[in-house]
Amino acid sequence: MLNRRRFLASAMLGSAALHIGCVGAAGHRVMRVGIVDFAPRSDWGDVVDELRARGWTEGTTIRFERRYYHGDRERLFQAVHELVSLNVDLIIAGGVPAAEAAKRATSRTPIVFAVGDAVGRGLVTDLARPEGNVTGVSGRFVETNAKRVELLKQVAPGVHRVAALLFTSNGYPAGLFRRLPSDVDLSIVEVAWPTHLDAILASIAAQRFEGVINANVFGTPDFNTRLLGLLDARRLPAVHPSRGFVDEGGLLSYATSGETLRQVGVYVDKILRGARPSDLPVGQPLTADLAINLRTARTLGLTIPRDLIVRADLIVE
Repeated sequence: MLNRRRFLASAMLGSAALHIGCVGAAGHRVMRVGIVDFAPRSDWGDVVDELRARGWTEGTTIRFERRYYHGDRERLFQAVHELVSLNVDLIIAGGVPAAEAAKRATSRTPIVFAVGDAVGRGLVTDLARPEGNVTGVSGRFVETNAKRVELLKQVAPGVHRVAALLFTSNGYPAGLFRRLPSDVDLSIVEVAWPTHLDAILASIAAQRFEGVINANVFGTPDFNTRLLGLLDARRLPAVHPSRGFVDEGGLLSYATSGETLRQVGVYVDKILRGARPSDLPVGQPLTADLAINLRTARTLGLTIPRDLIVRADLIVE
């Protein structure tokens, strides 16, 4: 609920900022930052929070131009070029497609990305020495997904046939699931946006999977609600990409912590104050959050190992 409220608040501030000129009340220029992403995400509030902590006030010293493309590549290119034409001071790119599009559109405007695998996807060749106008934060998607599978096996050892929900058409390759236990038969279920919702859920139901790894970080509220309903009806254990799922009844979540996007805020602040992107090594998350819903575990007839309960950052009784 906190993230949802924070997102709504930041979205409202962003809308209000559209009516504010590029000069603040005190006569100082308002820095303009473009955000291009697949869809609105509550965790962008972490960036806003970090910038606020560093002295930036939305609408007074900084203004956000938010653009979302919802899986439409043509719309993505239009959004990026629009931000460049607006002469924004910096572009924040959420996800590989947005970062790639921004990188192609401009070699001058600083770009700060938040992606799953910056080197593997070719955004930079060296995390320690990003080149040109790009830097940002790169997740550990391969390690994270491997850990999600491990957690699923820990709480449900009898699970062998596993569905992995992944938005491969939006830049997340099936190779993100490279490290698997020998007794796990994992199938990628492509999450297409947004028209194939019924087909995705039907595929999960029809193929008699025994467990689910939900790596779809771009799920709509409708998709997430219906997915949780299907998992509940089919009594399927699942590991999700954010603790919001656990709050709503999901069994487990495992994800890099909110500090990841706060680091994006740190880089935005430094660049707006004069730092060059090439002087800022690409950051990586050092920690991950584990959330467990014990009520759901009891419903599924699962016993959560005590060591997981001790390690968990959030427990829903």
